[in-house]
Amino acid sequence: INMVKLILSVILPAITYLFNFSLRNSCFPTLWKSSLVVPLPKKTGPTTLGDYRPISLLCCLSKALERIVHNQIINYFHENNVLISFQSGFRTGHSTTTALLRVTDDIRAAMDSRKLTLLTLFDFSKAFDCINHRLLLAKLRNYGLSESAHQWFQSYLEYRTQHVVYENVQSQPKVVLSGVPQGSVLGPLLFSIFINDLPKVLKFTNYHLYADDLQIYLHFPLTNLETAVEEINTDIADIVKWTHANGLRINCSKTQPMIIGYTKLKTKQGFDLDNAPKVNVDGTTIPYRTITKNLGLTINDTLTWTDQTLLTCNRVFAAMHSLKRSSLY
Repeated sequence: INMVKLILSVILPAITYLFNFSLRNSCFPTLWKSSLVVPLPKKTGPTTLGDYRPISLLCCLSKALERIVHNQIINYFHENNVLISFQSGFRTGHSTTTALLRVTDDIRAAMDSRKLTLLTLFDFSKAFDCINHRLLLAKLRNYGLSESAHQWFQSYLEYRTQHVVYENVQSQPKVVLSGVPQGSVLGPLLFSIFINDLPKVLKFTNYHLYADDLQIYLHFPLTNLETAVEEINTDIADIVKWTHANGLRINCSKTQPMIIGYTKLKTKQGFDLDNAPKVNVDGTTIPYRTITKNLGLTINDTLTWTDQTLLTCNRVFAAMHSLKRSSLY
């Protein structure tokens, strides 16, 4: 990209011509659809494939063209109020903080009203890699994109390839048949569009999305615990149906339900977590958690921040210890 910047004044007319040709003719350059995947170790001494994080590298000119299209699509969606309100991923002015603030504020308000909250966190297995291109293109059409824009996205998605480079050894290119392009500008937006209709299946629960991290929750008095679990199980069953219809999978082992409320209220009304009605996901009974991590923040079933504070202090002390040791040299 530094080379492109150096000679930009010379090649800008040619780049402009290429971009306009692509948009006018609804075609995306084939050479720009090839990605180079570099596996980087997540930790020292990796031993399995899971210990590596794949980093996808794309042509810088490809990303520049994608940015132009991205801005046009975002403007269209905003003008037509297409994107759901409670999706905090990949949106200007939104973050994990805005997602967490909304959910925890709702839970705190329910606690102050002497209610409990049944919160369930979902994890989708390799969601970005499992997007069905045919379904994605159909959703783009349903959201009102023109025929030429639809054809451009079809050209953008089809016949993409990737190859892996590791220790100066390069694999043969493989055709990518599903998923949104990793490392691209348009990939996150396309995923948000694909999952945009998921909340429509919910009948009883509130929700918040951050990219592919879904959390649903409802508030209830303790006397209505059984009804609350029935209602959330109904919504979960509809979420499962949606995932089956859209080619995604819920990772049951990482699905985490939690009943949140004041300890005093639970004790006074004889709440017994072990005997509480269970949450079910696609035929699997999921045990309740008393502590979990939500978008990087450790929360517990009383919404106190003791665990998060302790974790943060431990990290600070560890960093200070490292600094102290390094200062000796």
